[in-house]
Amino acid sequence: MDKESKRKRIKAWENEQQALERAQLPLDDDVIESLFAAVDVQLNDEPCDHTRSKADAWLASRGLDVAVVGRWLGRTGGYCDCEVVSNSKDAWLQATGRA
Repeated sequence: MDKESKRKRIKAWENEQQALERAQLPLDDDVIESLFAAVDVQLNDEPCDHTRSKADAWLASRGLDVAVVGRWLGRTGGYCDCEVVSNSKDAWLQATGRA
């Protein structure tokens, strides 16, 4: 296989992986982005308590399924609020091609 063919196959695989990740997003982009922004602002006021209390409270206050979104956050490394705004946000940026 020549280099150009290999490069195209790798790019196709990367696009496929991104599409799979995108399909697993539990919320619309604007809602996820709002979640990250809200938790980040709250972390500026109070340090992370090593739980997802801020993210869970924000989701619940909007009537969103905390369990479903929580599973996605956990799969993306968001086990506490500070990891939500770092790890899960990075996973979202990757899945949406914004990274």
